[in-house]
Order: sequence, then C-alpha cells, then structure tokens
Amino acid sequence: MFFDLSIFSHDLFVYLLVLLISPIILLLLLTIPKFILSLFFKAKMDIRGNKLLEQTPEIILVEKKVYNKLETEILIKNFRNAKYFKSEFDNNVQWENKKFRFDQLENLELFVDHYAPMQSHAILIFNFIDEYKVYKRMCVSYEVKHEASDVSYVYKSIYSNYEGGYIVGSYEDLVGVRYLRYANFTSSSTPAVSEFKKLNVYKLNFTKNECQEFFKSLIKDINLYSKQAFFYNFVYRNCLSEILKHFKVSKRFNFTSYQLLNLDAVLVRNNVIIK
Repeated sequence: MFFDLSIFSHDLFVYLLVLLISPIILLLLLTIPKFILSLFFKAKMDIRGNKLLEQTPEIILVEKKVYNKLETEILIKNFRNAKYFKSEFDNNVQWENKKFRFDQLENLELFVDHYAPMQSHAILIFNFIDEYKVYKRMCVSYEVKHEASDVSYVYKSIYSNYEGGYIVGSYEDLVGVRYLRYANFTSSSTPAVSEFKKLNVYKLNFTKNECQEFFKSLIKDINLYSKQAFFYNFVYRNCLSEILKHFKVSKRFNFTSYQLLNLDAVLVRNNVIIK
C-alpha cells in the first residue's frame, strides 16, 4: 500500500500538503529514539497465521534451443495460486513452479485498489499471449510481511517494523481476492458500483521491448529480496515505489517523488497509460 492523494484533482493541493507534512515526518523519524517507539509498537518480523506470505519467489531466465531456434523461458519458483472461501485468511494456498515464454510477454498493466481513504495498493500484471492468442497472466506485488491478526501494520510500518517482500502469483489470486473482498467472499452478495470503482486497471504505454526490459529489471529485485531482508516502509519503500523505480527502463517517463502522491493525474499527464 502507498499514500494516495488521487482523490484530489489539483497538484497545488498536493504540493502544499507535502510541504506541510514533510518536516513533521522528518522530525519524527530523526528525533524519536527507536527504544521509545518499541514501547508502543512491537517489531513484528514473523508472519504467524499468514499462509499467504510463507514463501518467497525466485525467477530464472533460461535459454534453450527449440527446433534450431533460441528461446528464453521464465522459470518461477514459489508462484502463488490461492483459493479463497469465507475470508482472505480462510484459504487454500498452493505454491507452484510455473513457466512462461519470455518472447510472449506483450504488455503490462498496473492494477490499483483504492481500498481506504488516501490509501491504495498497486499490483503489476504481465500479460503473455501465446501462438494461439491465449492470454496468460503473471501478477507481481510488493507486500508487508505481517501476522494475519495484525490490522494496524500499515501505520506501524512507517517506523520500519516489518520486512517487505515480493509475491508472484496468478491473476485470480492477487487481483481476484480484491474483488472478492468487496463481495464479502459470497457469490450472492452484489457490491455497490461505487465499491468496484475503487479498483482501477491501467494499461501502461510500454512497447513490447520496454515490457521485457522492465521485467528483467524487476526480477533482479525479486531474487535479491528472496535472499536478503529489507524493511517495508509506508512512506518511502512501499508497493508503488518498488514498482515505479523500474520505470527507468523507458527514458520517456520521469517522475518526482511528490508527484506520485497524485498517481492518477501523473499517469495521464505523462502519457504513461493508454486510454
């Protein structure tokens, strides 16, 4: 999740708000001793009861010859494919080994769930199209490693009390569960249209080559995070910042940190998305 001010249409409000809150946040981070914070916020480095975060993915690109033609295959270890029942944590989690053809990666989408006021979560959707025009999807999400019972992890992560990590999984799992939340995990419940309006999918204006370079850049981080612990931080190392730093593969897009607080406006203005 990330701090989202897309509900405001004008950048002026964002600039003024950033100028106001930045010194306050900096003061908190620099002057409050860590041991005092620990009295109020216990650092949680485990994921007890949260089967959705038990494994970390690894991705390998393997070149092989097929009918005298060199092809690159994507091998994914610990690809998550969960089925959900009465709630997000009432699930059957499968960790699979998955294969994709690298040359079949065609386009890239950004899924954003505006699940709470000024809070959102971003997920990447990689779309592969095979020779039979069949779509295959791979989703990538940067998540907080928290206990299933911990409901206040978003705010406590400002003090880097949690590890972060990538999840690579199916569209039905990572994106589908967010639709199920608004339907209260029942087929008989019909969510209001306003609820589904919180879910947005942006088709990114990347060429096929840029999508492939983006993916190569991203898997370096995914493999690094599987071997080394990094703290999640709601302010500067979150689900969106970890995705957007790989936009550098395309020199057409250049953002400043404060602009990203107004995500929707920035994506449109910089021609990042295809309308």
